[in-house]
Amino acid sequence: QFSYTSDITRPSYQMLRSRIDYVNRYTYESGNPFLQPSIIQNFAVTGIYKWWQLYADMQHRKNDIIFSGETYSAENANIALLRQVNIPSYNLINVMLEVAPTIGCWSPQFILELYKQWYTTLKPGTQDSELPLDKPAYAARWRNAIELPWGLTMSADFNWEGISEQTNMSYKPVWWANASLYKDILNGHLTFLLQANDIFNTYHSDYTIYYGKLRMMNMNQKLSRRFIGLTVQYKFNVLKNKYKGTGAGATQKERL
Repeated sequence: QFSYTSDITRPSYQMLRSRIDYVNRYTYESGNPFLQPSIIQNFAVTGIYKWWQLYADMQHRKNDIIFSGETYSAENANIALLRQVNIPSYNLINVMLEVAPTIGCWSPQFILELYKQWYTTLKPGTQDSELPLDKPAYAARWRNAIELPWGLTMSADFNWEGISEQTNMSYKPVWWANASLYKDILNGHLTFLLQANDIFNTYHSDYTIYYGKLRMMNMNQKLSRRFIGLTVQYKFNVLKNKYKGTGAGATQKERL
């Protein structure tokens, strides 16, 4: 299957604000009323054979919006003004290979992903030196579903993401694992879900943001995503809503 799409994403009203907000003594933040809509042209191909699936796409992105830094004024050269700007056009590719066989009561799913962009920004601390952010990024996911006796379904997921560069951000590797146990009774009306998220407490967000030649920022966030939870849900026989619309102006209200 081959496909081509052209999408447009308009900046929110928050992005278009003109006021300047104080962050700290060295950083101010502002919107940009001159932002242009982002346009994404996507060429994709999908191939499926038995339990093999291959997906690949190439994107041409025009006027993507990122945060950039500039000197606030000549009198306050040590203060950075961060605001969102449109960047020049660039290309990227995504490739995903999925293998999902069924072996008795076991349904594994193996996913390999490749992402690469051709994007260049300015190197911080220099006048006009360029910094290419075009390293290929790899990810692997192993998902498992096992049908157990008494109508129980157990699942276990293992995820790994390598070094990744997306627009002006560079991410370090991360991995995590989840597991769950599912059971439904009363013809699916009553369901129980016992789940354990981020079992080994390994998920974190460690990345670098390049704000042009003026500044770069390293972020290392230890997120509390590890938990054990039990969800009990009962579905009643409620009448379906016959209204199929979404309301006039829904897109604009979401932007606002």
